[in-house]
Amino acid sequence: MRNRWSTEHVLLKDSIAKNLAFSERPVDREFKSHQPHIIFNNITDAGVMYNMKYVYRCIPFIILLFTAFTGCIGQDTEGVPVNYVDVSVSQAKDMIDSGGFFLLDVRTQEEYDAGHISGSTLIPVEVIGTRLDEIPKDRKILVYCRSGRRSADASQILIDNGFKQVYNMKGGINEWTNAGYEVEK
Repeated sequence: MRNRWSTEHVLLKDSIAKNLAFSERPVDREFKSHQPHIIFNNITDAGVMYNMKYVYRCIPFIILLFTAFTGCIGQDTEGVPVNYVDVSVSQAKDMIDSGGFFLLDVRTQEEYDAGHISGSTLIPVEVIGTRLDEIPKDRKILVYCRSGRRSADASQILIDNGFKQVYNMKGGINEWTNAGYEVEK
């Protein structure tokens, strides 16, 4: 590689020297004496290779910085997750049996009357934003609906309004009854 560049450099230098000898205008001599082709070759060959090595060396640092930054976004100052947690029906049953949870049903009144989990409080998802004062902020909240979609929406509303420990029962009361757990009417 070095010999090839040296050869090209010598040939180019000889060509420039011949042109300088026949040039009568001082501007031409001045322009050609700067050897713009050689400078350009250095930038494209060596300069780009150096810059690419620098970029590749920085990639792990950029990934580490991005990971640290996104990890900080996902938590509040106390290290508590700022998003609700999805739980299975069996996990929800264990949580209810252990006590200490506020059980929130976000279905309609008709659905609630047809059958609900014992000890649950009905606040339909459509009005939950206006009835937040009925939900304790100092307790863990387990939210359920018929299939899990409305409870996910309600859980996000709670998180957005400053509730910290919100759990969404995936599959809703449909999965609850399919698992053989009891409901009240």
